[in-house]
Amino acid sequence: MLYDFLYRHPVVALLVMVLSGLTVGTLTLNIFNLLSANWELISQYGLMALRDGAAIQLLELSVTGTLSMLVYLVFKISESTLLDWLKDRSTLRKSSLIAQQDSSD
Repeated sequence: MLYDFLYRHPVVALLVMVLSGLTVGTLTLNIFNLLSANWELISQYGLMALRDGAAIQLLELSVTGTLSMLVYLVFKISESTLLDWLKDRSTLRKSSLIAQQDSSD
């Protein structure tokens, strides 16, 4: 469904690809450092850190990571759609040129 829509509207596909790429970059910019620091805090202070909010932060970081993967999938779908559109357009152009050459002979 998304693929078909984006295939029919390549400019929209390009915009979706750019926006999803920027979103993935924004979401994952510092996630690994934050996860590392959160895990270190939990391993050092244990239950006290979990009670003080480290568990909620770990859950939030997990949700952010999952969301960034979903946005990355949207990016890859847009990329695939644009590549297929360009490939089909190139094939159509080549077949049109061949037909013109055949008719001129």
